[in-house]
Amino acid sequence: SDNPGASLERAADYAQRIIAMGDPEGLGHTIISYVHLLKRRYDDALATSTEARARRPSCPMSNGLLAEVMRFYGSPDQAVLRMRDAMRLVRNFPPFMLSGLAASLRDSGEIDASTEAATEAMRLFPEDIDSQVTLCCDKVLAGSVAEASQIAERIRRADPSFSISHYVASQPYRDQSTLDGIVECLTQAGLPE
Repeated sequence: SDNPGASLERAADYAQRIIAMGDPEGLGHTIISYVHLLKRRYDDALATSTEARARRPSCPMSNGLLAEVMRFYGSPDQAVLRMRDAMRLVRNFPPFMLSGLAASLRDSGEIDASTEAATEAMRLFPEDIDSQVTLCCDKVLAGSVAEASQIAERIRRADPSFSISHYVASQPYRDQSTLDGIVECLTQAGLPE
């Protein structure tokens, strides 16, 4: 979109219309929860994504979005469980599910499992920057700064304009210490501020 803010408002408007009509399928709640997350309205995002999952318990998207909200909300252990549920519900899942699982595992301190998930995400979705960032952080956290630097170089090749500040600004974490940890890891790997 040429105007992401306007697109976000249009999505919120459509979602509110669906909710006003009873939202029997939970799609309105799914959409509005993502809008709330992007606007850093964490409690609203958690409430509406929980409602979306209650309305659509077997929907991979509502489960995956609830997992993402939980991760950014600061509940990575719960996010891991929800994302695994989401991935079980769909044979071919979108990249955000596997990269979200990897990031949730990293955020919960399960670095080996995160490394495995991020590596698989990079194999399946080689251009996914989030997976590369997670693996880069994993390598720093595991004490393999040289390997992290190689992944950082891959990130720079995939996105020559990549900067830590721009990336971190796109990550709607509620907990600043999580973002600080990501910044520290990416800095140690040699990525530009």
